[in-house]
Amino acid sequence: MKRTYYVLAGLILIACAPEVDTEEEARKLMQTDQEFASMAVERGAAEAFRYFFEPEGIQFPNGFRPVKGREAVYQSLIDVPPDYKLRWKPELAEVSQAGDFGWTWGYFTSSYSDSTEREIKNYGKYLTIWHKQQDGTWRVRADIGNKNPAPDSED
Repeated sequence: MKRTYYVLAGLILIACAPEVDTEEEARKLMQTDQEFASMAVERGAAEAFRYFFEPEGIQFPNGFRPVKGREAVYQSLIDVPPDYKLRWKPELAEVSQAGDFGWTWGYFTSSYSDSTEREIKNYGKYLTIWHKQQDGTWRVRADIGNKNPAPDSED
């Protein structure tokens, strides 16, 4: 009898679960990543990462150990050269069926001037894992990027 009750209760919960429009949520997530990218250009990477990361978020920077926690990520980014710019463009966003997790990926370019005032550019790709908050906003749970060759043409 208990088993029948649990099966019936499970079916009711599944039937009552809200329907998630994953395409709409993916559109919102893509927009959020674009806002994240815009803030990085306008206010600097450190401020953008501080705003969009969850408190317990983790970053996996290319060639370095993981950086755990929003404030630690912020601290790792504030000591960059004054003319450092990080730009990226999301290519795709997808959201889980439950609508609580998603991911985006895209290409990035970072640039700064060396001691001889020569511009140094790096190119790469990134993958960001997002977690939807209780208030409906998306925040970064994990972010990873690594270098790749320069594109054939820059947009």
